[in-house]
Amino acid sequence: MGPEVLACGGQRCSFLWREIARYLPTVFAHTRWLIGNGRSIDVAGDPWVDVLPLRHWSTVVSVEAAEGQHVCDLLVPGGDEWDEARLGQLFENHLTERVYSLLIPECADPDIQIWSSSSRVGVRVRDFLACIGSA
Repeated sequence: MGPEVLACGGQRCSFLWREIARYLPTVFAHTRWLIGNGRSIDVAGDPWVDVLPLRHWSTVVSVEAAEGQHVCDLLVPGGDEWDEARLGQLFENHLTERVYSLLIPECADPDIQIWSSSSRVGVRVRDFLACIGSA
C-alpha cells in the first residue's frame, strides 16, 4: 500500500494530502520511538534504538527470538531498569550497550514517535504534524 492510499484512504484527495503523502516515506525514514512504557514498540520491527529497526542490524543475535516482543518485555518487572539476562539472550554486547544508554522514564507514559536522525534529537512527530496543520 503506497503513501497516497494511507493518506487519502483510497479516495480522491486534496493537493495538501497528496503533498503530505509524497513526503511520508521521508518522515517515516527519520522517525523512531521514544520509550515510555514500552508496550507500543516492537523490539525487532520498530526503530527505537536508532532510525533502523533492529531486524536490519547485523548485531541482533536472534531476530526470531525478538519477533513479537515489545520493549516492555526487555525491562525487569516494574519497568524501571533493563533486564540484563534478557538483553544478553537477544543481542551482542555492542547493541546491549546501546540499549543500556537509552533512558527509561520513571513514569509509565505511552511511547511516542519522534523525528530524529539520531537518538539524541527529540522533536516529536506531533509537533511536526501541528506545523503542517497550521499551514
